Amino acid sequence: MIRILIADRLSAKTMDLLNEIPEFETSEKIGLSSAQLQEEIKNADALIISGSMPLSEEILNQGGDLKLIVRSSGGSGPIDTAAAQSKNIEIRTAEGHHTAQSGEKLEETIEIDVIAILKEFFNV
Repeated sequence: MIRILIADRLSAKTMDLLNEIPEFETSEKIGLSSAQLQEEIKNADALIISGSMPLSEEILNQGGDLKLIVRSSGGSGPIDTAAAQSKNIEIRTAEGHHTAQSGEKLEETIEIDVIAILKEFFNV
């Protein structure tokens, strides 16, 4: 079972699609503080975050099984990439297929990209 910690709000449709994939076990925890994220990340294989959520070395060091971080939107939230690389954690960003889109349609495209990234990375 691939454990996915979702720390960003995804649409109900996207959550339904994720939950239909039998290899995925999802846990949605929105609005976590850094301390709460440190605790929740311990058993996650993948983490879905917003583009603005910071991930420090201290947080990443708690991610015992963490293999993948997916940013569900563009953004410049600081992620300690050196710490991620040292722990062999891959970082990917779901940007959507068409940057000319806006609003709800772009959000839907980004969320579909999140699912595609997860499926491709974990080969499911």
